[in-house]
Amino acid sequence: MTVRLQMYMRKVSFLTILGLLLMISLRAGSEHESVWMTFQQAQDKAKAEPRIIIMDIYTDWCYWCKVMEHNTYSDPKVAAYLQDKFYPVRFNAESKVSVSWKGQSFEYNPDHRVNDLAFSLTQGHLAYPTTVIITPDEHNPVYIQGFLKPSDMEPILKYFGEGAYKAMSYPQFKKTFQASWK
Repeated sequence: MTVRLQMYMRKVSFLTILGLLLMISLRAGSEHESVWMTFQQAQDKAKAEPRIIIMDIYTDWCYWCKVMEHNTYSDPKVAAYLQDKFYPVRFNAESKVSVSWKGQSFEYNPDHRVNDLAFSLTQGHLAYPTTVIITPDEHNPVYIQGFLKPSDMEPILKYFGEGAYKAMSYPQFKKTFQASWK
């Protein structure tokens, strides 16, 4: 073998081993992933034990949805807090499954290529990803469009998870908020 071929083979071997180690490390972090439920399961649980429902509205083709799933929702602090304080739901906006909420049935809308539940929860302002917060009183859901890092998610989760939303506006809450997730 030539020296050039030997160097190439070493690089390929090194990259293969590096790739395998990366896959192992990604799988090792999976114990921190959020345990998702269907929207119906979350509604049923919320009837028995009222809790805020947090919904990740995504599509299969959305790059930032995948990044948020792998980087934000699998973050150990985010995942633990979601499991402790919320009923977490992942909802594919293009789902063709009929979904019920507040006595109304939502179907896939072929004209908009979206399930009408996603359209309704975002008041027609659908983007991907979108995070929707549904409080136990089921007033107007709060929706936050776009990718959120764990540090972006922390104040939102704690504002709702600690019940501050009942007593103050989010801008008031943010003024005194002390981040603890680094």
